[in-house]
Amino acid sequence: MKQTAAYYRSSTQLQEESVTTQQYEINQYALKKGILIDIEYPEPAVSARKNKLNERPQMKQLMTDIRIGKIGTLLVYKRDRLARKVEEHLELYKLFMRHGVDVHFIAENEPPMRFDIFGELMELFIGVMNQREGEQINLRISDTKLNNFLRGKSIGHLPFGYSTDKDKTKIIRNEDELKIIKFIFQEWNTDKYGNMEKLAQKLKEDGLKRGKNDWTRNNVSDVLTNPIYMGIRVASFDNREVSRSVEELAVITPDEFVLAQELIEDRKKPMRAKENFNYLLSELIFCDLCEQNRLNEQEISKIIMSRKPLINHKRTKNGKIIATYECKEHNIKLEQLEIENLVYRKARTFFSELLDTHFDKLYSSHLTRNLAELSKVKNSLDKELQSAEDKLTQAVNKWIKNDNDSTREKVMECSRDVKNLKEKLFEIEVKRQKFIEVPNSIKEIKDEIINEGSWGKLPFSRKCILVKDLIHEILVDNFTVRMVFKHPYLETNEVVG
Repeated sequence: MKQTAAYYRSSTQLQEESVTTQQYEINQYALKKGILIDIEYPEPAVSARKNKLNERPQMKQLMTDIRIGKIGTLLVYKRDRLARKVEEHLELYKLFMRHGVDVHFIAENEPPMRFDIFGELMELFIGVMNQREGEQINLRISDTKLNNFLRGKSIGHLPFGYSTDKDKTKIIRNEDELKIIKFIFQEWNTDKYGNMEKLAQKLKEDGLKRGKNDWTRNNVSDVLTNPIYMGIRVASFDNREVSRSVEELAVITPDEFVLAQELIEDRKKPMRAKENFNYLLSELIFCDLCEQNRLNEQEISKIIMSRKPLINHKRTKNGKIIATYECKEHNIKLEQLEIENLVYRKARTFFSELLDTHFDKLYSSHLTRNLAELSKVKNSLDKELQSAEDKLTQAVNKWIKNDNDSTREKVMECSRDVKNLKEKLFEIEVKRQKFIEVPNSIKEIKDEIINEGSWGKLPFSRKCILVKDLIHEILVDNFTVRMVFKHPYLETNEVVG
């Protein structure tokens, strides 16, 4: 049996309708109507304007319980307790409608929720009005805070060196602490310190404390960047930054503060640009020793074991970050640029020699053999397709004579068979065209690979395609690099130092 739920929410910025007040009003309503509340979802001090539905724990739980069919009736004080944004208001409306939730609003002048075309339009209108009201409330509160700040009525958080009287209406200077602040600016505005850590260390050595604690780099930074110490308070209200003069709080001059900011910028450590490397041989380069171990273990266990290429890594060499390919297990470290340049040179040489000597013969033999095989496969598929189309015709005739689930399913089954066979025939034709167009592809590859200048200008993605088109795998150990090209019985060996 579905349960009756009550949802209460008070805003962090609107307290007159507290959760306690809503709970009382809803319980009085339930008592008069003879409704038993099974479960409550209280959400005090949660802004519906600042927090999305799924960021409000009780609302998120309520929506989950509705989706699983747990809630049948929902009692809420007003619509704006549910949502302040029109899109979220409509999301909840559709959730209630989809799961048949009977929604009761307790406040006066709150129309009932209807689940029809008129109701949806009305909820859209109310959602817009609630959103505008929420924005206006927030703006009024923000303007009030802003005016209080500008008139000095709002003290807010005070930094080191200041406190308030017991009534929190007046800012009091702590002269002992402000002596430390002045010392910090005086020291920083000399050429003694390359960074704030050194200044913090100086304060520690001199026995100067921040309360009971030692000064840290962040503490020093907070002091040096706070304009209150030159007599200006700055605050932000809804992304609006405002300031007011408080000359009576000044410890340093504006010129001293400006100099401190300039020195902060000058003394910042230059950010090292993040090195991003493109690894051309990823998934192609393997440790030969690991491969031998893998094959041995595979032979013994009779279980197919996956291959693991060298990992892409970074190291520091002569103060510079370099990219590497590495095998941790066998301590193999190959500098990226060296191995990729070697692979490119050998691939270019191999490809050039192939075109000059064996290509025509290889291609002719390769084309003849593969076209013959494709022709056999195509003939077989043509026969299967003819048979499948005959079966489809028979199935359609039976379905026309006797329309039932069985005959309809048979038609669908035969249609799927015909479709699959036609797709296979299309794939065969695509492969056949690829074999025929090899000479054109070879010419394009030749222009890109043989000419070193052209290779250097190619996008990384195109280089990857070309390398994977030519190279089957690269096997390395501590002494050799063995490249296996995508042609039978052809590979190159290269000795490396």
